[in-house]
Amino acid sequence: MISVYEHGSKDSPAQAIREIALDSLHCQKAQAKEFYARLSVLSVAFIALSAIAPALLQSFIVVGGSFMDIGFGAEMALLVIAVLLPAADIIFLLYTRSLTPEFLKEGERKWDSGIDEMLKRCGMEISKKDFLGQPAALGALFMLLTLYYGLFIAGDELIAALSIPVFFLPIAISYSYLHYIYSSRLQKIGEAIPDMLLLAASLPEHMGIQRIISRLAENEDGPLNGEFAIAAAEISNGMPTEQALLRISERNPSLPLARAIGLMAGSLSSGTAMGSVFRQAAQDFLETNSLLRERAANTAVQKYTLLFAGGLLVPLILGTVSSLAAGFDFGQMDGIGLGVDAAQKMALNEAVQVANIAYIAEYALIASAFIAFQEGKSGKAFLYALFLVPAGMLAYFAGKGF
Repeated sequence: MISVYEHGSKDSPAQAIREIALDSLHCQKAQAKEFYARLSVLSVAFIALSAIAPALLQSFIVVGGSFMDIGFGAEMALLVIAVLLPAADIIFLLYTRSLTPEFLKEGERKWDSGIDEMLKRCGMEISKKDFLGQPAALGALFMLLTLYYGLFIAGDELIAALSIPVFFLPIAISYSYLHYIYSSRLQKIGEAIPDMLLLAASLPEHMGIQRIISRLAENEDGPLNGEFAIAAAEISNGMPTEQALLRISERNPSLPLARAIGLMAGSLSSGTAMGSVFRQAAQDFLETNSLLRERAANTAVQKYTLLFAGGLLVPLILGTVSSLAAGFDFGQMDGIGLGVDAAQKMALNEAVQVANIAYIAEYALIASAFIAFQEGKSGKAFLYALFLVPAGMLAYFAGKGF
């Protein structure tokens, strides 16, 4: 850029800067491929650290303590399983994040749409109260059933305590579904932007911006064309054209859309022909969308690895090992003089059971926060946790045999 400023360019300065941007984009693609190759290995290593290591440690504490004096008390078991192992998970995930190239770390969205706005944009004719009321009623029913089963059938207070997260589970699922529909809509808008810019560039130079908006609204059926149809109607009702364009980006929190709308608004305010600018911008968007699709496909491996491990694999392994340990006859082993006395063995086993539950909950919270921050949507950490905590507990007690 300094060279272009000092010595000029045989092409236009804008073209030279665009070539710099494209070279940078190609470098980012190469860095992304290298990182995703590392990520595949790190995902396997994280499964070993978060699932296999706790199961082996629990086996060593419970089984080893049954046959010999390992010098491992109940307090130490709680400390290692409920504190040190989650700390190791955090360190590993932070190390993974430190290896992530900066351009793959999605920043926080500047806009955050509420439930009412998402319902409206998704075409759902229902109020926020009705949308949340039905899953809340279903959650209350599940909560009562879980509470009854835990207190009167299983006689386990820990199962009864699960009734609290179970209440929020239908709400989380409903909101997640709405967020998925809303995000899919924004994704379709982002994918349609290059076609929209190419169509705008192909129109005659003398055609005004208002007629361009009308042609974009009539092009084909889709969320982006629907937004331009709204803008065209607002312009017909007397709203200034630039304001109607800016309202499109206000209704849809999409950075690519905001950039495209900014180009059109700039064309309107400057009064210059923007056909070549639209065409070049469309090519840039196609390159950017290619990188975004590649990023989404590869980061999904990490995301679903964490969700699978937290919701099923880790708790199921710990529950299975816990079930095997609970079947030991500590009194008989004490009679033949193996390991510590029966009271210490029972205390150690109970401490491990409590530590397992704490570790599963902590792991679910850690994984939820990490996934949400990797996506650049910290608000989804609560939703992930609402799914992982109950799912992890159910998998643990299923592996334990309830």
